[in-house]
Amino acid sequence: MKRAGWVPLTMMLVWAATTLARAQEATPARNQNASVVRTTRTAELSLRLESDVMTVYQALTEPRQLERWFPNRAILRAERGSRFYFRWNDIKGLWRGTITELIPGNRLEFTWQRPGSEEATLVNIRLIPQGFETLVELTHSGFTSSDEMEKTIKDWVFYLENLKSVLEVGVDQRPHREAKGPTL
Repeated sequence: MKRAGWVPLTMMLVWAATTLARAQEATPARNQNASVVRTTRTAELSLRLESDVMTVYQALTEPRQLERWFPNRAILRAERGSRFYFRWNDIKGLWRGTITELIPGNRLEFTWQRPGSEEATLVNIRLIPQGFETLVELTHSGFTSSDEMEKTIKDWVFYLENLKSVLEVGVDQRPHREAKGPTL
């Protein structure tokens, strides 16, 4: 079931992500003879939820809450330094990472590694209370290709909209999604 106003939200998230995406140069390789510079890209998205900050925080950090809107299976302990594992039913492999920063009701940062990938990216989520609403600011950095970043942006737009749908109206949009799993 689609709510009126969802198309503009999607367009706003895609606009924000593509407009604010930027290339960042990382430090040159350690080998002094090497002339390789690794360029990474960052995507930034934001979304306002009609929900208090602690409810949003719990939806991001509690396995059963995560399973309502994001992966089909989450193994996670919300502690700095702990590893987590996510699984989607129709996709082989585990997404995994490590929680690098955790401030309850304020900030969550973690590494993100797709199945079969040797490199991890970094996800930073800030929660900003705005009266009875919460502004969610998501920054996903460390992409080595624009194609990878664009696919991930599309996935984040879907999943953030699904988080909004689950928290605000109790409807999980995942069963209606054409692509059954993420490319995140």
